[in-house]
Amino acid sequence: GTNGVNAATLGGYSQGCYRDYFVIVPSFRGETLVTGSLGLGDLVSDGEVSEFDGDIDDVLALLNGTIDNYVGADESQIYVFGGSRGGCVSYLMSVREPRISRGVYFYGATDHLTAPDLQTSIENNVGGPYYATIRNVADDYMAGTIGLHEARQALLSRSAIHFLEHLPENIQIHHGDIDLAVPVFNSQI
Repeated sequence: GTNGVNAATLGGYSQGCYRDYFVIVPSFRGETLVTGSLGLGDLVSDGEVSEFDGDIDDVLALLNGTIDNYVGADESQIYVFGGSRGGCVSYLMSVREPRISRGVYFYGATDHLTAPDLQTSIENNVGGPYYATIRNVADDYMAGTIGLHEARQALLSRSAIHFLEHLPENIQIHHGDIDLAVPVFNSQI
């Protein structure tokens, strides 16, 4: 979604693993990072929300900064994990960054361009957050602020299903079949 992330997103049960790994938990542009028990308060990243492209660029820059500046950060063992919007971002990071060797994706959207019932859902203003992202591009197109080519490119660039050959070989996909936010067909790749 667009409501930020908690720095403890992996949960207390996994803290024993932290001593062996660098764990990067990014908040996206203009969104909150809740630090909880770390005692840093709620932090809001600079910049305007930039769904997907900005998110991916920023997280990849953070990843590269970690690799370049921290001894022991191993670029041959980069794994991604994300859910919902973060799942979509994780898919797309995996497509763009060949050093990512494993991915775990929870109910992330994979198809913003050719999904079943897409046009009907947009026209009827239904479908929850998944369709809202698509509707934003459709609204910009209908308002004339972007052209058809730009709208199609925006939706294609957010659709990992069209770039499956670039996903890591080792992936796990988790999705409940009654998900109300992201339709399950997105995980049936």
